[in-house]
Amino acid sequence: MRESETFDYIRRKYPDKEEKWRKVTRLVKFDEDLEVKSVHDFNINCYISTFGRLIRNGILCNMAYGDKYDISSMFTDTDGNQVRFKRHQIVMQTFFMGDRRRHDTVDHINNMERFDNSIYNLRWADKGVQCGNRKDKPVSDTHLRAHETELHLVC
Repeated sequence: MRESETFDYIRRKYPDKEEKWRKVTRLVKFDEDLEVKSVHDFNINCYISTFGRLIRNGILCNMAYGDKYDISSMFTDTDGNQVRFKRHQIVMQTFFMGDRRRHDTVDHINNMERFDNSIYNLRWADKGVQCGNRKDKPVSDTHLRAHETELHLVC
């Protein structure tokens, strides 16, 4: 699905919802036990929307998804570390980090629409809930950890 098709689909799916933007200032990496591994602060011109769109330095970043519907962005934190986060992680951590319980990670509510990284299709969930959400596709520990792949790096 191309960028314009993805956004148009999400916009039509939530016609009564307003797109809101927040500045990305802090993101967290988790270890294999889903404990906080590292905290990354940012002083960059980067904003994420409730519909999962990302603007960096005034440029709307790609929303086109690969076969696995994962889309990642690379950031440099205030300490000079380069870190990569998937779009759904950026959305949930920017809008709802305070709602996360210990051992929760980001889950798509409708797993058949993993390209929908809007706040309306995301939630914090533990591994048991996620496994139930993926009836024929088990969640691996690797998926639940840091989502650190080189695939589909776009911004």
